[in-house]
Amino acid sequence: MPATIKILSVEDDDDDADLLAFALEQTPDRAYELRRARSLAQMHAILSGFRPDIVLLDLNLPDSRGLDTVRSAVLASHDAPILVLTGSMDDETGTGAVEAGAQDFLPKPEMMTPILKRSIDFAIQRKAIIRAAELRAATDVLTGLSNRAAFSRTLDQATAHADRHAAGFALAFIDLDGFKAINDTYGHAAGDEVLVAVAERARSVARSSDHICRLGGDEFVILFDSVAAEEHARRAAVRYAAAIEEPIRLNCGIEVRVGASLGLALCPADGKTASELVQAADQRMYASKMERKRSRRQDQAVS
Repeated sequence: MPATIKILSVEDDDDDADLLAFALEQTPDRAYELRRARSLAQMHAILSGFRPDIVLLDLNLPDSRGLDTVRSAVLASHDAPILVLTGSMDDETGTGAVEAGAQDFLPKPEMMTPILKRSIDFAIQRKAIIRAAELRAATDVLTGLSNRAAFSRTLDQATAHADRHAAGFALAFIDLDGFKAINDTYGHAAGDEVLVAVAERARSVARSSDHICRLGGDEFVILFDSVAAEEHARRAAVRYAAAIEEPIRLNCGIEVRVGASLGLALCPADGKTASELVQAADQRMYASKMERKRSRRQDQAVS
């Protein structure tokens, strides 16, 4: 729990706002930083420069009423937990608020009791548990990168953003050349070491806006946000490939190398939907892999 809990109260009634401020002052073992918005519009404005630890939300505001208020606040709150303060003692209202995305609810008549502090703590802790579970569900266990499910969500968000704002981005599919031979020769533990090393190297050259995922096996994908030009996307992808193709020393002392076959797809040039972009990148990655195999066979024939 933070030493000082930053609270955004979204409440249009002055008496209720004053009562909340007074109730928070009655908890000497906890420090609170309280800010107030009188409407959803003010909430949006405050959140542009303030990241609360929790939002205390009234359901009925000048510009929103009922459960629609909760749904709108969830979208605007930057993933902050939401505790609904309702004038109704009806559990059905509170249950509906939780189903709409709030972490808990508290009838306003109970604000002057220790239940307020417990409800704030519970909402923050519950949100932290949810975040941790979501992170585990979105993370590849071996490498710590985002997994296929997380990539699908990220790609859907990127295509929706690109469509709304006429923006562009790029995908780079990467398949490791020579990985199967390492697995077959040195065992799956060695293969896992290679995958972990590849993930670490990808992180080492990533920009803050790059999204790196392991799709499974020896397949990786990078989403380059706000990159629409093929030349820029290719330079970024080649940077990753160069890092991946450096020698990898296994724990047993043996040095191995893997190659990186690349397939690029640009939005919107190669497609505007997730499926179109994935298909384009996958096809080009496969073509790159086949070309690299032909080049290796030719080199071996010459030698």
